[in-house]
Amino acid sequence: MLAKDDGTILTMQPDLEQEVLDFYKNLMGTANNTLNRIDVQVMRSGKQVSMEKRLMLVNKVTVQEVEDALKGIGDTKSPGIDGYGAYFFKACWGIIKYDVLAAIYEFFDEGMMYRNFNRTTVTLIPKHNGASGVKDIHNHIMLAYELVNGYNRKHGTPRCMMQLDLQKAYDMVDWRALEDIMLEIGLPNIFVDSIMLTVKTVSYEFNINGNMTASMQACRGIRQGDPISPLLFVIMMEYLNRLLLKMQLHPDFTHHPKCKKMALTHLTFANDVLMFCRGNRNSVEKMIGVINKFSNDTGLIINPSKCKVFFGSIDQDTKNHIRNITGFGMGEFPVKYLDVPLTSKKLTINHYMPLIEKIVSRINHWTSRLLSYAGRIQLVKSVIVATTQYWMACFPIPKCVLKKIESICRSFVWYGTGDIKTKSPVAWKTVSKPINRGGLDVVNLADWNEVCMMKCLWNLCCKADNLWVQWVHIYFIKDNDPLLVVTKPHWSWLIRNILESRNTANLFRAEWEKLVHERRFLMKQVYMLISDKTDAVPWSCLIQRNRARPRAVMHLWLMCHCRLPTKARLSSFGFIQETRCNLCGNSDETQDHLFFNCEFSIQVWAQVYEWLHITHIPVSWDDEIRWLIQSTNRKGWKAMLLKLAYTETLYGIWAYRNEVIFNQNVHRKTVDTIKDNIVYRGWYTNKLKKHIATILM
Repeated sequence: MLAKDDGTILTMQPDLEQEVLDFYKNLMGTANNTLNRIDVQVMRSGKQVSMEKRLMLVNKVTVQEVEDALKGIGDTKSPGIDGYGAYFFKACWGIIKYDVLAAIYEFFDEGMMYRNFNRTTVTLIPKHNGASGVKDIHNHIMLAYELVNGYNRKHGTPRCMMQLDLQKAYDMVDWRALEDIMLEIGLPNIFVDSIMLTVKTVSYEFNINGNMTASMQACRGIRQGDPISPLLFVIMMEYLNRLLLKMQLHPDFTHHPKCKKMALTHLTFANDVLMFCRGNRNSVEKMIGVINKFSNDTGLIINPSKCKVFFGSIDQDTKNHIRNITGFGMGEFPVKYLDVPLTSKKLTINHYMPLIEKIVSRINHWTSRLLSYAGRIQLVKSVIVATTQYWMACFPIPKCVLKKIESICRSFVWYGTGDIKTKSPVAWKTVSKPINRGGLDVVNLADWNEVCMMKCLWNLCCKADNLWVQWVHIYFIKDNDPLLVVTKPHWSWLIRNILESRNTANLFRAEWEKLVHERRFLMKQVYMLISDKTDAVPWSCLIQRNRARPRAVMHLWLMCHCRLPTKARLSSFGFIQETRCNLCGNSDETQDHLFFNCEFSIQVWAQVYEWLHITHIPVSWDDEIRWLIQSTNRKGWKAMLLKLAYTETLYGIWAYRNEVIFNQNVHRKTVDTIKDNIVYRGWYTNKLKKHIATILM
């Protein structure tokens, strides 16, 4: 169902398809012929591509470059129009190599491209429920935070910040303006022609309720999701940058406080734009004039209803004048910028709540509840910790917030919920250790927080080309050494926190001096320096490079910590009374009995070892650990297969035990299931594939 602008409700499939096509034809299928040409003199006043770079761009593409580009594409990336992903091309390169090269050289040498390469299928997803109508990032955040610091003061230099929202930014790019800008910055004509060929041959088909609409040829815009599109958009925004540089020469324009020495007027990251000036009428008028000219020349227009203007130390009359000039709404701090809060004061606990809420919402998603221990650990590593690290790269996170996040992660891993629990099988401090020290290699957030602050300190020492670093040196550190400069009370809390990390750097003076001398900051290396230095555990080799299923490896890890919830262990905590083994009924269910002394387990081990041609009789867990470490502590397929088989057998016994207890499902297919899992995991390991085939014969 769709609603038209006049309120008419569309439900029939042909009407839905036509409405979508009409909307996107107006958006991307129709060029704006009323735009002005770009100001050539403004573009030529800035830097140009050097002759050396121009020659490099028009060099003939070599076979090696094509192969390197193919290797750089992830195997699991989305397939092309033929349905074949990058892995197919890599695996069959010896067969299809010359056909692919012929198509590539046809593009570069003859300026021709098969149009279906640029055919795009669009599936519409509502932005909200009930919808019915159609590396420098952290430096930008930190610099923006410093510039808005003090906006809450009533007295001081008048200042103004505008947050712009570019309407349908990628879809509104004018092709003629893009081509002119690329030519005026000095890109070779041949190179520009190749780029524009990829831009102008884009066509779209829309998936409406499973049916594809007719094809629509684009007449403007750059395709979202294309790796080259962000780069082209940055080139478009360079025109705005040069217009603002020219504007600064006008006598009526006055810079924002702490911006004049760097000629700083704006921060742009993709289509997120912040503009800064003195809080007076003339300066704002000049900026709005530049914005209007930019829109009239490039087709990138702002949406005034979503733009905001922020004031600092400005009287009410001036505020009203500026709002009338801009047509923007009045903004309030904190404001969201590049997914983090921007505020004029020190961040409080409440400012970090969006981070916690984002983590909780990801944990409470229904798919997360279906994960095993291993799946939850992976989600914590790849999503939750990464989200937290994004914030850490900009701001120090208070210890109480870090403890809250760790409590949420701990409860999610062990209980599958974001509701904080006090008990866990293994302490989170242990989980956060490296694998060789008995952990699961989950990042310790407190240590990583310190590493991020040290990275910012290292930037101040080594990254002279960084915009934020230049600004800090000009207005705070000046000609002093960042490691020796004395902090002052009026400096922002962010800079003072960064400089406090000098205490940690001094603890590793030799390593720090090496990082500065080599001008390379390896965050993982520094993290290992400051992390917990507990001794390595001898059984870590059983966890590392184990080819068994992740859930089986996680089960082995819990066994190594003696934390499996066997009946005997649960009884010791008073959770249950009955401790008899459900598989044999002859003894208490301890870890040793369940896996090595139970009649059922003894039969399982005997059959698995006979199948693998291994002669060994399990006795106890302590003896097994020593034997397994000794037997797998070498390279080769035998050690790899033994580690895989042992891990899957342990998990198979545990899974059967759970079936008997919780589902009363008694069967004797455990050994077959274990063998299937060993074959499946071994078959997709190159070293084991041949030997698995031999075992099956």
